[in-house]
Amino acid sequence: MRSDESRSTGSPGLLLPPPGRLTPTGPVDAVADYNGMGYGWVLRRRLKWVRDALPPGGVSRLLEVGYGSGIFFPELARHAQSLFGVDVHPNGARTRAELAACDVNVSLVRADGMALPFEDCSFDAVVIVSALEFIDDPSRALTEAFRVTRPGGVVLGITPRPHRWADRVYSMLVGYDPETNFQGGRARVQRALDTSPLPTLRLPRPRGLPRALVPYELIRLQRPLLADGRPASPSSATVRSASKQLDADPRSLVDR
Repeated sequence: MRSDESRSTGSPGLLLPPPGRLTPTGPVDAVADYNGMGYGWVLRRRLKWVRDALPPGGVSRLLEVGYGSGIFFPELARHAQSLFGVDVHPNGARTRAELAACDVNVSLVRADGMALPFEDCSFDAVVIVSALEFIDDPSRALTEAFRVTRPGGVVLGITPRPHRWADRVYSMLVGYDPETNFQGGRARVQRALDTSPLPTLRLPRPRGLPRALVPYELIRLQRPLLADGRPASPSSATVRSASKQLDADPRSLVDR
């Protein structure tokens, strides 16, 4: 494993698999770029922003929505006893084997972030790293993530904001217009966040820039407890009932 030491924040190093250990799972999977400079630095910074927002002391069960090649799991394994992931791509079995070769054990399920095949209150933390902008209905995805989070748990996401200056920098780093990949997804996420009925905290990243200029937002949804210790649930209008989850038996979706 490679530990990427922070040069600017003093935060602990980020644990990444050695280059070439993980296989890209789709055209927007940038796993091959994480160990580089420039764009690689930006990719690693996103993971650190989410990692640093996890509950101190770690959690028991953690879910990543849109795990891609699994690049974040080695670091997440430092902060969770049990790891789970969902993604729409069909390469979960291969990804799981590649992670196991890196001494990371994770349960992977092929599923849509808008219809998570898990019971209510299943996880202590849910993380979503630059995946909301590729989901047709990011509001529904956030609602699902909130639903499967336990009382006292947290949903953490990082999402890019559309800015001309940031797009120009991105284009210089990767050689093409980022909107080629996003196709309006960033604007969909912003609209979803602006109208969300969920208790959403939006934190500009990186710190220090005016909010109007920041290229990323860290999203934090805390699942509260009522005074008597029971979970405070969102309204029935914002959370689908468990009976409306995926038609398939979730057990049949696990990539082994």
